[in-house]
Amino acid sequence: MDPLLGRAGSRSGSLLRSAAAKRLERSRVVLSGVAVVLTAGCASVPMAPPAADLAAKKFEPLPGTASLYVYRNESFGSAIRMNVALNGVLLGDTGPKTYLYTPVAPGRYVVTSKAENDSEAAIDAKAGANYFLWQEVKMGLWYARSSLQAVDEQRGRAGVLECGLAKTNPPPALPGCTKDNDCKGNRICKAGRSRTPAPPGRRAGDRHGTSAQDPAGTVEVPRVYRMLVICPSVKRIGYRGDSLVNALAARLEVTVLAH
Repeated sequence: MDPLLGRAGSRSGSLLRSAAAKRLERSRVVLSGVAVVLTAGCASVPMAPPAADLAAKKFEPLPGTASLYVYRNESFGSAIRMNVALNGVLLGDTGPKTYLYTPVAPGRYVVTSKAENDSEAAIDAKAGANYFLWQEVKMGLWYARSSLQAVDEQRGRAGVLECGLAKTNPPPALPGCTKDNDCKGNRICKAGRSRTPAPPGRRAGDRHGTSAQDPAGTVEVPRVYRMLVICPSVKRIGYRGDSLVNALAARLEVTVLAH
């Protein structure tokens, strides 16, 4: 074997080993940095007043609502501040040993924990119930990761009692309404929809005002209208008033179409 080729091959192998060692060292530095961030320092988040914390820890939903708790009762990742969104709207930020609390109207909600990843959990809230989501912090490649997990009430209460209440924003309104105050102007809430109330003296669904029945009590027609009467012997007759049309409807058994 040529001594020159042998030396070249040896030098090439040394360079490859050196490059691999440098890449490994960089990876170790990155992972060490992430570990330091996750275990050192303490993220600061705005906190709610102590009275609000005590009230939330009674675990008594307000009438007609459910209670939602998102808690983070670990010290791991204490330097990381994480956003929590409810139906795409910021609910608040969590730090170590903190929780978020909000009353919500009955309905479906999606809670999102934002970190290196987005972790989601959905709840179908029912009035009078408590819902608990544990925000677990995990190690990521460049930043901390999180995982939202629904837990039972016993475990959830214990986790919340270990934490302090962070400032929590009001929940976003669900589509539709639950009470008249949710509607604009003089509109009212009916079956989850905002509706305009019927004017005084008019029944809902009556376009023309009060109604009257014929003496037989079988046909109900508006008092003021433009009518089209169809029967075998009469093609089209336009009338205003009610007595003649009632008589025709009762005696000829015709179809009455209101215009």
